[in-house]
Amino acid sequence: MRHAAWLVLLIALALPSASAAQPAPTSPPTPSPAPPSVALIAGVQPIGAPSVASVSPSGGQLALADGELTVQAVADPSRPPVTLVYQGVDARSLPAAQGGLSLGFSAFQLSGVNTDAYALVPTFNVPIDLVFKPSASDLALALDRLDRLYLGSWNGSSWVAVPCSPDAPTRSMLVCSTTMPGLFVPLIVLPINPQIDRLDMDVAGGHFYTQGNGFGGGGGLGYTVLDDGDAPMWSEFQRQGSVSRLGYPVTGRFLYGGAVTQAFQNGALQWMPGLGQTVLLNILDELHTHGSDVWLNAAQQIPPAPANGQPADPSILAPFPTVLAAYQADPDLYGLPVSVKDYGQIGSARFQRSTLQVWQQDQPFASAGTVIPGTPGELAKAAGLWPLDAATPGPPPAS
Repeated sequence: MRHAAWLVLLIALALPSASAAQPAPTSPPTPSPAPPSVALIAGVQPIGAPSVASVSPSGGQLALADGELTVQAVADPSRPPVTLVYQGVDARSLPAAQGGLSLGFSAFQLSGVNTDAYALVPTFNVPIDLVFKPSASDLALALDRLDRLYLGSWNGSSWVAVPCSPDAPTRSMLVCSTTMPGLFVPLIVLPINPQIDRLDMDVAGGHFYTQGNGFGGGGGLGYTVLDDGDAPMWSEFQRQGSVSRLGYPVTGRFLYGGAVTQAFQNGALQWMPGLGQTVLLNILDELHTHGSDVWLNAAQQIPPAPANGQPADPSILAPFPTVLAAYQADPDLYGLPVSVKDYGQIGSARFQRSTLQVWQQDQPFASAGTVIPGTPGELAKAAGLWPLDAATPGPPPAS
């Protein structure tokens, strides 16, 4: 199906014919290629004409579909010139949502086309941020609760959550980070009854969790933490503090740097057979190597690492005493300090493994001095650091 879609799009973007490429001296100039057409998966119905905008390697902010969607792209020298193509689609023609989720209305497909090579861009190395304003109908479905409304992306078999958070100024829009163009739709999480709906459960050799699936446990899909012949990850997860310290799993297990790895909201564990135990991965160092610092600084208010990549010592945290106190409570979870920055409303500290931020002014939802622990496992997921198959939630293992 995907190859057929690519073929349709590439035909639409075909180069001019030979006769047009060598016009007679008196012929008019060859017109620029028409905006690229959008190939949709079978059965999905378009609404209206496509909207296009170009983004250069230097980035920028783009409005698509008369401002219905704003795209914010930070600088990425490795990104070719890209044409983004927005096509509204009829949500009634989309694949059904899994149980516990309801499709919203403002569905669309966002595609990226390399304007130099006339080829689809399957992924972005550096995330782009989608500023999405839910429609009145979407909010009505969510009973006017933005915390129950998510943006979902179709992965070919199920809807997966795009990492989003409310915009800071108004908290009426979702700012969603993605490295994957594709088909998107608002998803409303139906009310969960903890007496009936099991958000996590014991399974043979471990435990299954839905809480970190991006939908707050809605939809029934999740990740298993397991002891097996490759790694005793379930035992190690408990030894390392379990949910209270590491949060819920946000991936299944995968190989990273040759080591069996599993990411959680607050960190990632790697099994080291030579040590007979897991260690915490330096996720923020890995994001620096991955080329995510510009995005972290611009979109997440996390300061860049120094050019030499070397950590500092806790004395750099002195401007933010509450951050220093939070760090000293569990320095192993964070690793060594790397950099700090005053962003005005927020003071931010970057460590090897995580982040800490502090509100420096009162907010409607938090008082000055409130410390915000980082969720590096989710940051890395948004940045595309984890393998896509490991980051995609699934059903519990068969008993």
